[in-house]
Amino acid sequence: MELGGSATVNGTFTASGGWGARYYYSGGSGGGIFLTSQGPFVGGTGAVFNVAGGNATWYGAYSGGGGGGRIAVWFGMPDSVKQRILTAPDNPSVQRSLIVMTNVYSGFLGTNTVDGGIGYSNGTPGTVRFLTVDLQKGTLFFLQ
Repeated sequence: MELGGSATVNGTFTASGGWGARYYYSGGSGGGIFLTSQGPFVGGTGAVFNVAGGNATWYGAYSGGGGGGRIAVWFGMPDSVKQRILTAPDNPSVQRSLIVMTNVYSGFLGTNTVDGGIGYSNGTPGTVRFLTVDLQKGTLFFLQ
């Protein structure tokens, strides 16, 4: 979801995996949530991002839990920078030293769920990434 300007989230985003549909079926993997905002991002205490993997129907030797999904929140980033990262992540014109990426962000007070599902073999957890550009460190130039 692309949001112009600043963004405040106090609701629920869910892309979790489903339960196995029948006996011996594994759980589905969690999906993905990708939010972008050109301005500041705030996640209030009511914000919930859920991309958990689904549980197996029966925990026998043939059914596993689905893996957790991915959550990515990119904020405070002009469209030109975002497009360069998305289309050519190894482009030398994107100065990596100015990009700040973390799995914890003080402006997000809500809940993230990226757990793997339960099964004979449990699914692995997914990931959470908050990414912004720190323009305080210097000037970002793009040359073609």
